[in-house]
Amino acid sequence: MDYDIAIVGYGPVGATAAALLGGQGLRVVVIERMAGIYDKPRAITADHEIMRVMQFAGIGAELGAHIRPHPGTQYLGVDGEPIKRTDVIPPPYPLGWPTGIHFIQPEYEAMLRGAVARHDNIDVLLSHELVSFQDFGDRIALEVEDLAGPQPRTIHVRYLLACDGANSSVRRRLGIGYEDLAFDEWWVVVDAWQQRPTLLPDMNTQYCWPSRPASAIVGPRNLRRWELKILPHEMPESFHDQARVREVLADFVDVDAFELWRSAVYRFHALVASQWISNRIFLLGDCAHQMPPFLGQGMCAGIRDAGNLIWKILLVEQAAARAVEFADRSMEMVAYATYWASTELAEERGRYASFQGSLWDRGVLPQDTLDLLAAERGGYVELDRSASLDWAALRGRIQKHGMRNSNCIAIAPTATIAITGSGLNQRTSAVAF
Repeated sequence: MDYDIAIVGYGPVGATAAALLGGQGLRVVVIERMAGIYDKPRAITADHEIMRVMQFAGIGAELGAHIRPHPGTQYLGVDGEPIKRTDVIPPPYPLGWPTGIHFIQPEYEAMLRGAVARHDNIDVLLSHELVSFQDFGDRIALEVEDLAGPQPRTIHVRYLLACDGANSSVRRRLGIGYEDLAFDEWWVVVDAWQQRPTLLPDMNTQYCWPSRPASAIVGPRNLRRWELKILPHEMPESFHDQARVREVLADFVDVDAFELWRSAVYRFHALVASQWISNRIFLLGDCAHQMPPFLGQGMCAGIRDAGNLIWKILLVEQAAARAVEFADRSMEMVAYATYWASTELAEERGRYASFQGSLWDRGVLPQDTLDLLAAERGGYVELDRSASLDWAALRGRIQKHGMRNSNCIAIAPTATIAITGSGLNQRTSAVAF
């Protein structure tokens, strides 16, 4: 097995999953087709639950120094007067962080990737693309292409986490569709840096104006964001023109006081994938669900997915590792004692009739046949072949005295009894599963 877990997509959700897996004893590979962090903001809002996840990811204090606490929200009616106001919870905070925060996404993602880079159990493949995958039940074979390099290579993993967004190639290849919750609207999102003093609300603001519903967000430092509804009679593509964006934005703010950082046209959806799990493949974030941004929970939901899944995988893997170790050691002792007892019986009563020329006679013990199995599978057998007992001494006894029983540990005890005949007694009874 090349890795325990593959994460496809290295945005905030994939990076969170990777950071939470850092130093946890599992081999992780991250596959991301972009060469670097997307340099424009998309998400801008999170909450105290997400900050707690960031603490576990290793960047709580670092991110906390660059956030702006949510200032509360006012809702303005058509006359410009407040019709509703929601204030945030004052300190002391229930989870130790402001209940709502604003951040600058490229800075935030850089912190997450820095946390991932501190762990040597994680490999990050930038400028790589998942071309295809095949699920074999106990493992998944990924065909991964280096976008700047040679032919694709195959990577075997035990879990695949799809964090590759709304247009997820993993979800499409699995044939998983979306349930449409009947929300479909065009909006333009504008981020701008304030360059000089101008009249601005000190709270986040929802403009409940039929003429053009809009939102305004007070970001960190001098960053402000507006989300402006594109009206039914307007063409979304017209808002790719900066002059048109500034014209519409002028209804809400003095645009000359700002330097536009970016504007982007979005089609807001409310969608939920019909299933989020396929065997060992998990869908996270926008790959599994999409929502309008008005409560700032789109990215948050994806990070909750990562936080909710990773601890469960770790619990399963750590518990499974202890169970497998116990099974390995206990069955090694059972096999060793059974084979040894058969050599003692052979010393007392003689070898079984067809011992000469058998695998036992040729020095091939049952565990040695794993080499044959590996050859049949093209080299793939994921088993711990370590030993804790003196197998060299046992091999010596078999060569010297032989075996009384041709088959000592079997799936079908009745078959074993038939083969071993009168040589079977309470000292060397077949071990059946």
